[in-house]
Amino acid sequence: MHTYRHQTIKVLLMLMGVYFIVFFLALYHQWQGIALFSIGIPTELVNITVMVLCVIGIIKTIFDIVRVEHRQAFEKRVKKAM
Repeated sequence: MHTYRHQTIKVLLMLMGVYFIVFFLALYHQWQGIALFSIGIPTELVNITVMVLCVIGIIKTIFDIVRVEHRQAFEKRVKKAM
């Protein structure tokens, strides 16, 4: 595996960890009844919005990891064909 792929996957996994942490912080704040960020809208809306955005970010990160891994498999097939 090339160094940049290894580093890319490491960064994407760390980003996914950040999304998980923020998701659970928003969930905890939702249970407590306080807003994660006080921006002037109802607390439930703030926390649910943050949780939805975190889930979308996690899904996008998984797709990016799959795309990086798929690219590696594609390059191996091309090298074998040559």
